[in-house]
Amino acid sequence: MKRNASNVTDAGVGEMAELRHRELRNAGFFCGECHNHLNWPEKPENLVAHMKSCGMDYISLCQGWLTNSKDSRGRDGRRLAQFLRSFSDCETHIRMGAEYPKTRFGHVCWWRFPVISDPFGVYMNYHDSEYFKVAGISEKPVENPSDEVPFPSEAPLCKVARWKSLGGVCMSPHPTSWWMDNKKSSLICTNISADFCLDLLTTRLYDTLVVMGYDAEQIFYQNLWFRLLNMGYRINGVAETDGDIHGRHKIGSLRTYAHCGTSRFNEDKFLAAIKNGRSFVTSGPAIFAKTDKGAMPGSAT
Repeated sequence: MKRNASNVTDAGVGEMAELRHRELRNAGFFCGECHNHLNWPEKPENLVAHMKSCGMDYISLCQGWLTNSKDSRGRDGRRLAQFLRSFSDCETHIRMGAEYPKTRFGHVCWWRFPVISDPFGVYMNYHDSEYFKVAGISEKPVENPSDEVPFPSEAPLCKVARWKSLGGVCMSPHPTSWWMDNKKSSLICTNISADFCLDLLTTRLYDTLVVMGYDAEQIFYQNLWFRLLNMGYRINGVAETDGDIHGRHKIGSLRTYAHCGTSRFNEDKFLAAIKNGRSFVTSGPAIFAKTDKGAMPGSAT
């Protein structure tokens, strides 16, 4: 029996969404995100309920990790990772991630972030703080940022290489993003991924590149990605919300689906599919087509 759109109840919409998620999972597709923030005192149970309501399978949480920064658990990476994982079940998988490092050269988010000894110590000192106090705000002329606001820490690429060697899987978030809180500021505040040049010219630094973020369409992200692909540089595009469960950019509004090849979620297979391009990004809609040879997303001929 056909039903008019006006007769579809909220419960009916929920049932259809659940059916779609079940069909995708049965076909081996699972969705996740690694750039989002749930801060204490938000209850972890609220995150779990939100994930279930929108069919999210995997979340790798950035700071503040649903715990008070003064809590001893926040200073113990293993305890913190176990705390987050404890809210997982067979359909909802919560992991410890990170937005780190965050510098004027861009920053890095992690699908899988290796456990470190003092996560909140990193959190409180993880970015280019003196630069961000000036950039996009101060009207004082800055002619030579590297001299006047020197970068005080280890090069970000060294940190990224170290975490990758420990099993980390990372992405370059909002790679062309910049802003100014004060329109008269003499220096922009930037998240532009300048370190991507090193990825192009030397060794692979990033595993994935954001091509859909904040709002569904990001033409500059996508133009960068298409240019890279046209030049023969293969890197998988992923989506991010950089949000939470309350604000304008809600977790799950932009997502990455990866094909694991099994109807049961497996984190290693999921992350391998994310890295290798057996995936797609969406703000909701999805269209599936069958090819003569059964090629999947990410296949090359």
